[in-house]
This record gives sequence, structure tokens and C-alpha cells, in this order.
Amino acid sequence: MKKEDAVELADKCLKELAASLEQGQTEVLEKYLSALARFHHYSFGNMMLIVNQFPEASKVAGFHTWRKLGRSVKKGESGIAILAPMIGQKKDEAESDRRTELSESKTKSVFGFRAVHVFDISQTEGDELPKLSEIKGSAEHNLWFLESVFSTLNIKLETRPMPDGTRGASLGGHVIVKEGLDKSMRFRILAHELSHEILHPHMVRDDVIKNHSLIETEAEAVAFVVCKAYGVDTQALSSEYIRLHRGDSKLLMASLDRIQQTATRIIGLIEEDKNTPIYIRTSHRSKVRRHVTHQSI
Repeated sequence: MKKEDAVELADKCLKELAASLEQGQTEVLEKYLSALARFHHYSFGNMMLIVNQFPEASKVAGFHTWRKLGRSVKKGESGIAILAPMIGQKKDEAESDRRTELSESKTKSVFGFRAVHVFDISQTEGDELPKLSEIKGSAEHNLWFLESVFSTLNIKLETRPMPDGTRGASLGGHVIVKEGLDKSMRFRILAHELSHEILHPHMVRDDVIKNHSLIETEAEAVAFVVCKAYGVDTQALSSEYIRLHRGDSKLLMASLDRIQQTATRIIGLIEEDKNTPIYIRTSHRSKVRRHVTHQSI
């Protein structure tokens, strides 16, 4: 598949998603968010490309990466096209740089994309993969590590009684979770409130009121992905996901990218804490300051 074909397919997928949300149908979004739990390192656009070309995909990598892992692509298998960024400087820019006498180093950036192909593990054969890096477990096994992420980010975490109908609140550098929740629900609420702390740090009260449905569904989408990644049961998606659309595919994609990036960050922090000896775990990350309150029900 050429780059142009991959771009066209990604655009088609996004339009189909937008159309389904506009009709109040969230099944397509749930499918993509579930896939994000498996492919959280990929952009949302590339994840859509993977799912639409190979719905059963579970673990993908390039031809040479599989070779390094002791596996080879089976004869006759077709690659899954995704878009890879080209990082550097365009030729005309490089020529101009060579003619200058400036000595400072040039910052490289993304100047385009190209189509590359990856293969699912089912399309390969060879050595068994090591399982040390796999995300696995349940709320019971991973809850402590999610809680430790709050310490890593210098966010105060407090458990106390809360009014009926409220299970958590993000106060800006301070998260409160209702006492008495079972471990699965506590995991879900913590993921939701942590999403607010990362996603919506600078919103003032008027912005929160105006964009309440959007910010709540973004946080719930992140929680959905994180919970899926760790095998934690989640409640059915709300029809409020339609608010991610707002009649504009560009706004939808921007929101989905934020969801992907935030879920990836949380999963990465959990895995980092799981692999860090407890005696050297420190609160070395910057404190995130907040100005608003978000409540979860």
C-alpha cells in the first residue's frame, strides 16, 4: 500500500467513526478504544489503520524487528500499512543550511510521512517471545502501582467518605476517592481522575462548565483504555461520546490523539513503577498545578 492509499484509508476510518457517533452509535469507538489498549504505542490514526486491515491483530512489528526477536514473516503474508514520520530536514532546507556560516546545531523535525509495513505475530514464526514486558494482571495486582503514579507526579491522593452519587474528584494536584470501593472500581475511578489531572490542567471554571461533556468523556475514554490494558472490567460506554465529535472530524481526531497520548503516559508510568525497585522510587516528576474540580459518579 502506498502512502496516499494509507492516508485515504485513515481518513475513511475517521469519517466512518464520526458518522457513527453523529448517529449516537458508540460501538465503533469502543472497538477502537479497546484496540488502543493493545496498541497504545501507536498513534490513533495508525491504530485505526491496523485494526481495519487486520482486525485480529494483537502484537505488530516491522520485518526487521521480528528478525531481531528470532522470528520471521511467513512466506506470502501481506504487510499492514501504517504511516511513519520522516524526521530531519527537507533537501532544499539542508542545501540552504550548508550555505550559511551559522555554527549552531539545527533542530530536526517531522517534515512528512511515508508508508511502512508491519506484521502481526500470527503472520510470523520462530522463537517464543519473552513475556516479561507484557501488560497483565488485574485490579488487585496493579492497583498499588496505579496509586504510586500519583506520588510520582506529586499529586496528593486521599480516600474518604463522599456524598452518594460521587466516587471521585480531581481538585488540582489533589485527588479524592470514595472509601469502600471495590478494587476494580477504585482502579477505574483513579484512572479517570488521573486523566483529568493530566488532560485538563489549565481549565478554569467557565471552561469546565462549557465543555463538561467533552472533558468527562475524554477522561472516561482514557480510563476505559487503561482498564482494558490491565483486564479491569469497565462500565458500558456512554452515549455522551458523541460529544467528542461536535460535527468536526478534526476536533474528533484531536480529542482521540489526546486520549491516546494520555492513556499511553499512564500505562507507561505504571509499568515504570512496576520495574523500579521500591527503595529508589522517588517523587522526581514535576508537580502539576490545577485550577478546577472534576467529579466522577
